Amino acid sequence: AACSTPATVLTSESAVESVEERDCSPRRLTPEDFLQTTPEDLSLRLSSLVFDCSEEVVVAEVVNVDEAAAEAADRQAPLLITSATAAPAVAEEIRRLEVGEVIFVGQPSDPLVLPEDAVVVAVAAAETETTETEASETIDIETERAPGTNVWLYRPADEVLASVARPFFDVGAAELLALPDGDAVDTTLAQAGASISVVGPMSPTEAWRAKLRFTGPELPGGGITLFPGRRFVAFYGSPATFRLGLLGEQGPEQTMERLRPYLAEYQVPGGDPVLPAFELIATVAASAPGGDNDYSNELDPMALRPWIDVVTANDGYAIIDLQPGRTDFLTQAKRYEEYLKLPNVGLALDPEWRIGPDDVHLRRIGTVDGAEVNAVVDWLAELVRANGLPQKMLVVHQFQEPMITARETIRTALELSLVIHVDGQGPLSTKSSTWAAMQAVPLGLDQTVWWGWKNFLDEDSPVATPAQVNSVVPLPVVVTFQ
Repeated sequence: AACSTPATVLTSESAVESVEERDCSPRRLTPEDFLQTTPEDLSLRLSSLVFDCSEEVVVAEVVNVDEAAAEAADRQAPLLITSATAAPAVAEEIRRLEVGEVIFVGQPSDPLVLPEDAVVVAVAAAETETTETEASETIDIETERAPGTNVWLYRPADEVLASVARPFFDVGAAELLALPDGDAVDTTLAQAGASISVVGPMSPTEAWRAKLRFTGPELPGGGITLFPGRRFVAFYGSPATFRLGLLGEQGPEQTMERLRPYLAEYQVPGGDPVLPAFELIATVAASAPGGDNDYSNELDPMALRPWIDVVTANDGYAIIDLQPGRTDFLTQAKRYEEYLKLPNVGLALDPEWRIGPDDVHLRRIGTVDGAEVNAVVDWLAELVRANGLPQKMLVVHQFQEPMITARETIRTALELSLVIHVDGQGPLSTKSSTWAAMQAVPLGLDQTVWWGWKNFLDEDSPVATPAQVNSVVPLPVVVTFQ
């Protein structure tokens, strides 16, 4: 019979003996993402993970989840959320757990087919709301934690799912936290070495972003998203030769010292801080086919290490630039994957030097299709997610419209910050016309696109001043010198 408080119920001797012979201690939750989209699915999933068996189980419909979660936590028992569609699976889970006692919180509208020896206890649902109080007790991210704390994150919009999960976390030696607003990394969790997992229907991108905010690493200057928040002034060139730009005219330490005065010159009063960057040509367009017939000379990745180390030590950013010749950008990008796994290393694609299978360099300007750029976008975004990296810069150079065919099909990802880098030469009037023309080319993207500007110290006459570059609209987030 129904009653308003839990009743003491005696089970049969056989049931008691069966329970005593079992070890029904709950298991510790292990780091794993749960992308279930319903409270019913989540309760079944957590029950199967945490409990091999149980003497009792709490069952309720989602409307009574808060009261049922409190009951389950008090009893250190599984919580199962039932509904018309979930009822068969809930009944099967009760049989798997071999429970002796089923505690109903509220009256389910759809009956469950329970084991014959199960004893049913009814608990009336409370009239008061407890969600807000319970939630407020779970979002204190400043609490000190022991090393290795197992922390699970949920979106505030998923409070119902959090209520379902909370009793399982209580018995599974884990902590459940609502995600706060903003992008700041919680250093308490990072320093504790907490394992960060996600509960609720987050996409892979949402899960990446949620975990990153609590584990780091951060970008130069702090945070996990590139723009707005900082700008970069970069020297461009190849470490292998002085012929391709300022960067190759001296060693990495000397290059940093030569670059440093430019940072103050490009600082807009009251604007985002300007940080140093090296754009390193890692694959250089070649006049001969080479052994692999791709008309591109690939640097040994180890040649980039001293440059990346120096720019990292100076709170700066490295950009690996590709001139692929007859091969594709993704093939060459994978050659430098070890560096792209670093939080302050991005990637640049130079379509001017992307030629077809029968072409050679300098006969015409190269070109890349949007589909090839998208292949890099997908791979690089996955690399960011898989390695827990902050947002990564992807630069695409362009100074003529045909350099990128089907540019309107290019997609980007929240894991990346896409910069269209306009690197035309000539007097300021010509460069400004090129800048406006590139702005006019369609971009079918739903994420923000950022813009970069290049100054050629030998080819531009005169070279644009910092004040002139800083007055360009939109303001370039990357200003490169060659």
